Amino acid sequence: MGEPSKVDNSMLAGAGGVILGEARTNHQGRKAILMVRDGDNSREFEALVTTMGIDIVEILSQSGREDPRGYFGKGRLQDVADELSSRVEGHPWQSVDLVLIHNNATPRQLVAVSDTVKVEVWDRVRLLLSLFTSHASSLEARTQVRIAQLQSD
Repeated sequence: MGEPSKVDNSMLAGAGGVILGEARTNHQGRKAILMVRDGDNSREFEALVTTMGIDIVEILSQSGREDPRGYFGKGRLQDVADELSSRVEGHPWQSVDLVLIHNNATPRQLVAVSDTVKVEVWDRVRLLLSLFTSHASSLEARTQVRIAQLQSD
């Protein structure tokens, strides 16, 4: 027998939450942190998240201009990463596996945030594409959503 095959569970940043080789369509029960800029009205975004069965455990807000590299500042992202990695029993963030950005983030921002916080990251576009994917029942519809995902990246 040869070498045992290795499974690559790498996260493809900006791919709408697709772990390589797996397309997840049921997000019921997932826990997320929502990142918004001060003054942004996120009610509609929150309603879409709730429609998908995702529970927002906390909304983080930051004032000032958007950081072109990572949406929030590097220090704030590192604070989020530290809290997420601690996984303290009973902490509201204990089972968070998704960070949502209330914005149309650039691929660079998605990668920077994902690399820092080490969990899946969606922006507004990825949220909508995931919502469409979960409701696409025909092969044609799923293909159209996949094409839209590829075009958005």
